[in-house]
Amino acid sequence: MRIKLFMMSFIAFSLLSAALYSQDDDLDELDFEQEPLQEQSDPYFAIAGGYTGTFFFANLDELHTLFKDNEFGFDEDMNSPIYLSGAHGVTLIPWLPNFRAGFFGYGGSSIVETNLDIGSTEDPVNVMRSAEYSVFFTGLSFDYGIVVAKSFAILPGINLGWGNMIIETNQTEGDVGWNEFMPGPGGSNWLQRAETDFFFVQPNIYFELSLQSFFMLRLNAGYSYAFQSDWKFNKSAILNNVPEALNANGLHLQFGIFVGFFNY
Repeated sequence: MRIKLFMMSFIAFSLLSAALYSQDDDLDELDFEQEPLQEQSDPYFAIAGGYTGTFFFANLDELHTLFKDNEFGFDEDMNSPIYLSGAHGVTLIPWLPNFRAGFFGYGGSSIVETNLDIGSTEDPVNVMRSAEYSVFFTGLSFDYGIVVAKSFAILPGINLGWGNMIIETNQTEGDVGWNEFMPGPGGSNWLQRAETDFFFVQPNIYFELSLQSFFMLRLNAGYSYAFQSDWKFNKSAILNNVPEALNANGLHLQFGIFVGFFNY
C-alpha cells in the first residue's frame, strides 16, 4: 500500500514538474519588449504684462570726442550703460505649444551739463549748457518656453522692432520771457537737435521665475543690431558725416516684474 502511494505521489510530482517546465518554456518564448519612455516637458503658459528696466550698453565714444573737440566744457562724459524704463506684455500662441508673442516699448536718456561763463572777460555771461542722448525701442517679441524646473523657465527668442535716437545740445542764459520766444532770441540761447530712426533685430534669452500663479520675476540678456536711416539736423536738414560707431547696436541687460496668469 505504501509503495502504491509513493508511486502515485511520484507520478503526480513528475507530471506537475513537467507542466511547470513547459510553462517556463512558454514564458521564455513570450516577447516582453519594453517601449522606451517618452520624456515629456511641462508646458509653458503665461499671459501677463509688467514693468521692465533695461541697461543699454551704448557706444558713446564719438559723442565724447565731439564734445571735447568743440570745447563744450563738460567735466564728465555721459553715462553708459543707459537706464531705459518700459513695459512688456506677453501672451501664449494657442496653436503653437510653448510659443508666446509680445509687444514692448522702453526708452531713456543720458545727460551731461555744466555751468560756465562765456563772452568777454570784462562782461562775462553765465550760461547753463547741456547735452542729452536719448534712445527708444518699440517692437514685437517671439519666444519659446522651456520649463526646466517647477515655476522656472528659460525662453530663447528674438525681438523685432523700430526706434529712434536723439542728440540734443542746448545753452541758455536763464529764464526767457514769452515775447523772447521767437527766432534768434540771442547768441546766449540756442538749441540743436540731431536724430535718426532705425529698425533692429535683437536675439534674447529670458530667465523667468513664477513666485505665484499671478506674479513673476524675469532677467534677460540680448543684443540689438540696428539698421539706421539718415540723420537729420533740427528736424529738416540732413546731417552728414556722422560716425558709423554712433548707432543703436549694443548689449541689453534687463529685469522685469510681471503680473498675470502663469502655469509652469
